[in-house]
Amino acid sequence: SSKSIQNFLLKYVNEITYEETINKNAIYSSVIAEIENEGPIVCKLYYESNKNKLDEMLTFMTEEIKEKQEMFNIVSHPNVLPYHSIYKRGDKFLLIFRQYV
Repeated sequence: SSKSIQNFLLKYVNEITYEETINKNAIYSSVIAEIENEGPIVCKLYYESNKNKLDEMLTFMTEEIKEKQEMFNIVSHPNVLPYHSIYKRGDKFLLIFRQYV
């Protein structure tokens, strides 16, 4: 639920303010949030109870983000906004961020 996502952000990432959920499924939730003094972002929250699978997902997503950042840049591809940051929170969560426009 939206309240549980909001509570998660308050607990683990207190510089982010939840605004609304834009997608939710069994693997992840996507939300629009606000970073103080920086503006709106899209944040994907991945949940995985198996630490090994979470670590595999972290490695995979880190490589994916790097690959997309090398392929697309804001000058050559102004309509593509790849995710730019990934963070592991605790033993069960990954957070992935990109700008929201």
